[in-house]
Amino acid sequence: MFSSVHTARMALNSLEIVLQETDGITVMVGLPVYHRGSMYNCAAVLQNKKLLGINAKKILTREGVHYEPRWFRPWPFHHVDLIRIFGQEVPFGDITYQLGNLQLGIVICEEAWSSEGTASDSSLSGCELVVNLSASHFALGKSQIRETLVADASRAFQAYYLYTNMIGLESGRIIYDGDCLLGEFGKISRRSKRFQLNDGSLLVRDIDLDLARVSKLKNRSVLDNTQTGADDRNVVGEALKKLPSTAPKILDQWKGEAEDLYTTPEMEFLQAEKVGLFDYLRKSGSTGFMISLSGGCDSSVIATLCAHTLAEALKELGPKELSAKLNWSIPLSPEDPKS
Repeated sequence: MFSSVHTARMALNSLEIVLQETDGITVMVGLPVYHRGSMYNCAAVLQNKKLLGINAKKILTREGVHYEPRWFRPWPFHHVDLIRIFGQEVPFGDITYQLGNLQLGIVICEEAWSSEGTASDSSLSGCELVVNLSASHFALGKSQIRETLVADASRAFQAYYLYTNMIGLESGRIIYDGDCLLGEFGKISRRSKRFQLNDGSLLVRDIDLDLARVSKLKNRSVLDNTQTGADDRNVVGEALKKLPSTAPKILDQWKGEAEDLYTTPEMEFLQAEKVGLFDYLRKSGSTGFMISLSGGCDSSVIATLCAHTLAEALKELGPKELSAKLNWSIPLSPEDPKS
């Protein structure tokens, strides 16, 4: 798929649609980008209907289902080029962003996991907020490893470190749990609920930029590694706006969970299968599950998983949204099937 230029072209078409919805907000979007004869795995930064820049992934995954060198080329560290998109010249490559008084850094998935890492990157060491856009597949116990990674990265940068992961099923065999974690100076302060059936999750948190700056000043290794002077890799955008006092109240579910709700392998397995089965139904347009029942253990487990998936989907989404996602006709009330 990524060997097709058409894929990159359609991704840019989708990016342009998303761009028009960014009035007054800053958004990061992952997509493949074709540039100078090669395909790159990228993260675009959008703000107020403007494309500020595109970060190209510097460290590629080279194992398992995510063997990226099959499709992508790694971008060199500390290098910035220009690419023409939507009729304008846009910075492309290894970029940080100055949004008012906030310095923002971007990390793409494997760049956080690799031993080459980005903890030694002087431009990221100066950031108060680092955002990690990831497509990290589900595995039993992997969320605990991510938590350690995010906490350690936030300590290394003495910054707020936001990790976001995909949700859903890919190619009928790879599940993503939608893990979203916020690390602050060596600890996890917020996490979203994993394995949701919505299109995504919302995690709200006020951050104190001065606290990040004081933490950097107190940490000698961060200070020694922080780049000083002018940097042609830094793209300037608008300052982030504070919410007005008249803004709607932040709901409790948007503030995240104090602890992970799924701490045993059995709970993780059940929830992961729920996400996989539901997303398969949604993407395939199937009208339900057909199970060949032998009466043995395997078919009994499958029947249980299917029943659990549909029960959880109805509970989480409600009949109206569930009907819309699956294109099914589901009664709005169990007491009145005709509704």
